[in-house]
Amino acid sequence: MMPWKLMGTYSNYIFGWLVGYSGLLGPIAGIMIADYFVYRGCELSVEDLYLRGRRYEYSNGVNVRALVALAQALQWRW
Repeated sequence: MMPWKLMGTYSNYIFGWLVGYSGLLGPIAGIMIADYFVYRGCELSVEDLYLRGRRYEYSNGVNVRALVALAQALQWRW
């Protein structure tokens, strides 16, 4: 993984790593914000966040709808 190559030139670091990383985290943050404000109406059950079989557990721990939204957001970005 040679992290020193990443810091070799600042342009590689900024335009290579940071832009690529933000391209992935931007859609993830958008999904989380839309889920909280639009879908859940700004209400979370803190107890359900930490218990199995409650409101926020998905099939095998994966929210398929969120993965589809992420794939669409990434496809739109590129």
